[in-house]
Amino acid sequence: MDRAWWTKIPRNHPVYLSGVSAERLAIALDPLPDGAPAVVRLTPAAVRSFSHGVSWLLGELDRAAVALFLQWLPDADQLDQLSPTSLAAVRALAAKLAAGSPHFGPFLVELAVRAFRVNRGDVGVRPANQLGAEVRAAGLVRILAAAYRREYLVLFADMPGDLTPLEQRALAGAVGWICNHSGASVWLVGAKLAAVDSIPSLTIVLPDSVPWAADDSIVTMAEAAATFPAISGLPRADSPAEQALEQALKRHEWALARRWNHTLELKAIAEPYRVDLLWEMERLVVEVDGDDHRGRVKYADDRIRDVRLALHGYQVVRFTNEHIISDVATVVDQVKRLLFNRRKERTHIERHDDVQG
Repeated sequence: MDRAWWTKIPRNHPVYLSGVSAERLAIALDPLPDGAPAVVRLTPAAVRSFSHGVSWLLGELDRAAVALFLQWLPDADQLDQLSPTSLAAVRALAAKLAAGSPHFGPFLVELAVRAFRVNRGDVGVRPANQLGAEVRAAGLVRILAAAYRREYLVLFADMPGDLTPLEQRALAGAVGWICNHSGASVWLVGAKLAAVDSIPSLTIVLPDSVPWAADDSIVTMAEAAATFPAISGLPRADSPAEQALEQALKRHEWALARRWNHTLELKAIAEPYRVDLLWEMERLVVEVDGDDHRGRVKYADDRIRDVRLALHGYQVVRFTNEHIISDVATVVDQVKRLLFNRRKERTHIERHDDVQG
């Protein structure tokens, strides 16, 4: 089959994807395949009106752009957050980026300064009101695609089964608006919008390596949120647990050589695996499991991955988000013990090989 399955999906407007669950689609997009679009996954809110839906979408895109600030503004990671000249430097970097790109200068400068302030811990920082919704939509979608070095952006939404007809029409209008004014594409899965007949359906076939479950049930309304792909070498920007674990680990010399969100290409396994945290020399993998790992398909995929990694000599240990956030010190201590045990095992094997040699 054609592995570039996403190329069969029309761009720049909403499409309902039939024959696939949100869990299976998320697995197929992790790690993000070469040539695929950048993807922001949404849990739809109970929007009360079209304008409320647009506001919610813009807010989620803005949150993602602020979190990924260091990925789309070159050299921003070199700035001293405490320096009195730092904000001027951010403005200069953003203006330079806009001058050599399709980005709209005033929008990019405002977003860069605000993102820098949020990331250094300033409170009460809000988007500027003078920029219109259309400008924000186009600018945010462009910047998120650029953060992942991808050609375009997809909003992938798992539709709950308990939306009222009014909520369905409001959400459909909002996603249609975001496509028209930003160039983004929207993929809808889950419950069909029975009250809306303007969104076409398309059946897609994912790679055989993506597992099935007997019952891919439709979700109900949950807390609205947006998640976005991991970037190799960094803890996920949308994961407080990964961020907390990195802050704790970076204080320890024994934790050096760790690699966040690294993609492993292993012999005899056709699909690459992205692991949350890796010490390659010791072949220790630490996985940080959020709520999405509780789904039947994701749970099955995790077990398959763990066994295959073990067969290739990797030890896999899993911690939940809640465990890390509530007791990061204990998690760090357990990781240290595991890492030291792996180092002892490796030393023992190397000494044995030297004796045999």
